[in-house]
Order: sequence, then structure tokens, then C-alpha cells
Amino acid sequence: MGISLYIHIPFCRQKCNYCDFNSGPFLPSDLDAYMSLLAQEAAIYHSEYGLLEIDTIFIGGGTPTVLEPHHILSMGEMLHTFFDLSSLKEFSFEANPESVTAEKATAFKQIGANRVSVGLQTANDDELFAISRIHDWQCFLSAFKTLRKAGFNNLNIDLMIGLPGQTAESYMSSLEKVLALEPEHISNYGLILEEGTPLANQLEQGLVTVLDGIQERDLYHKAYALLGERGYELYEISNFARDNKHCLHNENYWRCGEYAALGVGAHGYLNGERFENADTLTAYKHLLSIGERPIISHEPINLSEQEREYIMLGLRMKEGINTAEYQRRFDKDPNKVYQTVIEKYGKTGHLQHTKAGFALTVEGMDISNTIIVECFDCLDTILF
Repeated sequence: MGISLYIHIPFCRQKCNYCDFNSGPFLPSDLDAYMSLLAQEAAIYHSEYGLLEIDTIFIGGGTPTVLEPHHILSMGEMLHTFFDLSSLKEFSFEANPESVTAEKATAFKQIGANRVSVGLQTANDDELFAISRIHDWQCFLSAFKTLRKAGFNNLNIDLMIGLPGQTAESYMSSLEKVLALEPEHISNYGLILEEGTPLANQLEQGLVTVLDGIQERDLYHKAYALLGERGYELYEISNFARDNKHCLHNENYWRCGEYAALGVGAHGYLNGERFENADTLTAYKHLLSIGERPIISHEPINLSEQEREYIMLGLRMKEGINTAEYQRRFDKDPNKVYQTVIEKYGKTGHLQHTKAGFALTVEGMDISNTIIVECFDCLDTILF
């Protein structure tokens, strides 16, 4: 896998009450200014790294579909000017239903996008209102049809388990509605209550209730069974695809590949070094104005840290840990390094051997954090 490129669009018409991403409201003039800033950062990348050959692109946010068609076309010009896209395999962008139009979809198509991830979260309008989404089911349906009509044949739909007021019945109803649309990919995330978000505060004050961990995992297993019946393969803890249409960009992350990053608050990993861009528009703009890359931190990732990340991210994937690849990267046999964990959780049915190495079972994914921590303990034993 080659290098990936992530571009962050930090603007939303309204911030969801569970969200702690780098995003917020904007003025129309902010979009023009931001596109100019992205081009400046891309030019600095080009001067520092040359013409990076990009395999996958992901435009996330925020809400990339708040951009107008002329912004999208200018982004395409920037990409072709400062990066080598000759081997581009996948070009995704995130879309919120209320801001999808035929003109925007066409513009994204014109600049080479071939995959869209649409944020539905739930097909229940009351649940959408409870998390401050500004679309309803009918709005989503219209957006989905618009994207299909524009020629996108690789669509992901985001769903969430554990929303305020959500029941097992309402969640399964949402899943059935999504399956009826036959998207190529479904992301099925559990709600994470991030500290300081409005929703977390509401829960703390007893104003809303959510499913407990056991109920959430029970729903996950019901979803797993139904998705399997309908031809969707689990390939990562929260991600299902049919016709092998995995998200290649995310797979590069999970395989500890390299990725460049543009935009406010974006994170990248190149040449063994992780970096973070300025997380405010003011700081980002200032650093670019003086001709500097807009990074506020960078750190080399040593081999020991790479090994931890490899086991943590690799075990998120259905294919798990590839013995030959692990040995190539770290000059160790993972079957020996993690022997106690493999034997312990193999007996309980949470880990299994594969043709290439070992992986979590679906049941093992329920306790993945516990297993990963015990793998880290194995590494610590070796190191110390």
C-alpha cells in the first residue's frame, strides 16, 4: 500500500451533540479563505516531499459537502498540481444528507472521487433529533438517490448503536431500511460519549438514557448475523462490505501505512514521524502566512511504538495479524511473542489461528481492549 492523503474540512452547519471533532459553524467567506489555505499547505508539502504518489484520498470533517461546486473543483486542481495521482485507487469524501446536491455530487465526480461515506446514524427521526442532526430520513433518502444518480457505485452508510432513546427494535428497523438500499458498505459504530460534549453532560445530568454495554454488544451481534445473511462481510470491528468493497483508505491506517494530511487539526504519519496540524483556524492561518508547515507537534515513532500500534490496529481487522508481515517489520515471530495470549484466548474462543497468523473471533471483538492490553504486557515482558 502506498501513501494516503487526508484532507480536513472543519465546517458544519450545526455540530452534533456527541461530536468532539475539530469542526464548527462558518461564514460563506470562510470557505473561500480555507481553500486558499489548503492550497498553500499543499504547496509546502510539494516543496518538502516532492510529488508524493497518493494511493487513496479521504476528505473528512466536519462536513465536506458544505463546500460549493467551485470549491470542490479548485480542490481538484490543487490535488493534481501538488500530488501524483497516477496510481490513485480510491477517493472518498464524507457527506451529510442535508448538504448534498446534484451539482456538488457532479463536482466531486469530476475531480475523481469514486466513494462517498454518508452520515445517517439512524433512520429514526426522533433519534436524529436527540443527537442534534439536522436531516431526517426523507432528506437522507433524497441525498442517497442523488449520489447514485451522479454515478457513485461505492457508497457507505454510517449507523450508530446506543443513541439516546434507541431501542433494539428501532435500531434493527434502521438497519433493515439501510439494507433495503443495498449500499456497498456499512459502518456500524457504537456511541462513544466523549467528555465535555453536550450529550455526555445530558447523560450525567440524567436527562437522557442510553443502552448499557451488554445491550449494545447484543445488538452488534444481531446486526452481524443479519448483515452476514445479506452478503456483507465483517472486515474490521465496525465495518462491513459486500463485493469486497473495503475502505482502502482506512485499511491503510489499520495496517500502519503512511499518510499525509492537510487542514486544521489534521494528523499525519510520514517517514516514521507522526505530526499534528494547528487545531485552530487562526493558528493554522498564521503559520502558513509565514511560510511554515502548520504543525504544532511532531514526534518520531520508534520501533517499539510501531509494534504496539501494529498489534492494536491489526487485531481490529478480521484478517488479524499476519505472521510473515510481522516478522518482516519487527524481526520477531508473533506466535512466540504473544504465545500466552493466543493459548489463553484460543481456549475461550476469543482468538483463532488463520492461514496467515491469528485473529480475534467475533466474540473476541467484544473484549478486544482486554486482549490488546495483555498483548502489550507480553511486549513489556520482552523489553524489560
